[in-house]
Amino acid sequence: MKVGQKVLVLLPTKANKLLMHWKGPFSIVEKISDLDYRIDMRGKLKMFHVNMLKLYVVREQTNVCVSAPDHKVSFVATVSVIDLENEDTDDVDNYESELIETPVAVAKETLRDVHINEALKANETVKVQCLLDKFSHVLTDIPGRTNVLQHDIKLTSDDPVRFKPYPYHMLC
Repeated sequence: MKVGQKVLVLLPTKANKLLMHWKGPFSIVEKISDLDYRIDMRGKLKMFHVNMLKLYVVREQTNVCVSAPDHKVSFVATVSVIDLENEDTDDVDNYESELIETPVAVAKETLRDVHINEALKANETVKVQCLLDKFSHVLTDIPGRTNVLQHDIKLTSDDPVRFKPYPYHMLC
């Protein structure tokens, strides 16, 4: 670690001094030795051993959208189950305001990206192209659905579980 870099500091929690958590980021002001660093903690300079520090890496801010073909995008699926029979209508409106928008998946690869060997005869090329057209729905980079298998979710109780949906950081 070098002077000027940001670090996280392992500190005890306010509730229990035996429980530790990472706080920060704070700036390194001075390197005392190979193992000790002086850290600026909001105006107060404190010395910490290296085993109480972790380098803080700032995440790059990128405006990645699904339509940009040169970026990797992670897709998110969310499910909200709202029992309208036992809920007030006011609560349902609150749920709708907290729903998470998910990006629309746009295919970056299709059957047109499949390269057919030029050494094939003309009739063989036509057969391969027909086969590709027949299965075009699976020749994509967008995940789909299958009806090959099914499963049942066995619940431990019939009592409804009610949690509000929580926000998930999206890339777009």
